[in-house]
Amino acid sequence: MTKAEQAVAIYKEEKAKGTEDLRNVCIERFKAELQMTQSGATTYWHNSKKKAEGGVVKSYYKGRETTDPSTDTPDKRTMYSIVNEVDGKVDSTDSGYCLKTLRQQSKGRIIVKGLPDLDKPVNKLKAI
Repeated sequence: MTKAEQAVAIYKEEKAKGTEDLRNVCIERFKAELQMTQSGATTYWHNSKKKAEGGVVKSYYKGRETTDPSTDTPDKRTMYSIVNEVDGKVDSTDSGYCLKTLRQQSKGRIIVKGLPDLDKPVNKLKAI
């Protein structure tokens, strides 16, 4: 199970229990159980809540789905992502604008243009 799937499961579990401070409880569990930082856990909170409630997790770039590898970022630079995979699916990404730096950091992981959807099969991505 990917971190994203685990986060959704935690969210659903806590919501089913009727947890009062759902956001903070989930974030603390993400940090403890999924070894996340505060900022990572907060991001996963928003994504897991949206996914658990049937929404599509979107990029903050122009509100479009993250599978869109457009180079039209807010400041007109091309974004690239190193894909971290678990069980053949996108678990997380390390993103940036400098392709040369990302290639140095990739350690054999694939690099794609744009921001891929979490949980998307890695074999569906177009590596650059």
